[in-house]
Amino acid sequence: MEIITFYVRRWQIEVTFAETRAHLGVETQRQWNDKAILRTTPSLMAFYTLVTL
Repeated sequence: MEIITFYVRRWQIEVTFAETRAHLGVETQRQWNDKAILRTTPSLMAFYTLVTL
């Protein structure tokens, strides 16, 4: 039963990442600096969270 619980929790995370990639273009970021990527991805996730609330 514990395995099913972990799977269900993980599935929600996977759906979130898939929707983020599809709608916000996380994988298509074009920055020249690694710091820019480290800043942009959390910002996009925060934006996605606000939009879906």
